[in-house]
Amino acid sequence: MEAAPPRQGVMVSRFGSADVVVSLAFVLVAAAAYLALPEGSLARLALVAPAVLLVPGYLLVEATASGPTSPRKRVGHALVGLGVSPAFLGVVALATALVPGGFRAPAIVGAITLACFGAAWIVLERRQRWRTERDERGVPRSTPA
Repeated sequence: MEAAPPRQGVMVSRFGSADVVVSLAFVLVAAAAYLALPEGSLARLALVAPAVLLVPGYLLVEATASGPTSPRKRVGHALVGLGVSPAFLGVVALATALVPGGFRAPAIVGAITLACFGAAWIVLERRQRWRTERDERGVPRSTPA
């Protein structure tokens, strides 16, 4: 009788990269809210807050994680992302000072959006490479010598 594959492999195949897609959706909604809603609006604040306080740090932490993780570990990464986001956003905001007309709200929002998409691309690329290098149980495939 064959042993059942570990739960980690099941979680990876079942949930894939939905967390990254949801994170990017938050970023796009926040950018749209910044453009469409008036300054000081409570709705604008509610839509922008998750994208500013959580998503950039979460994507950065996931980009540095070693392979796909379980949903429980992703929650931990989200909590770490709460602490990483302000520092990451500060660096991105300061980087806009190098651009003509930079260090203004539109440039910072654009830079944060691009940084989030860049981090998401790294996460998706790493996860895809991890999946192609391992079988469905998460065991590295043997390579011919």
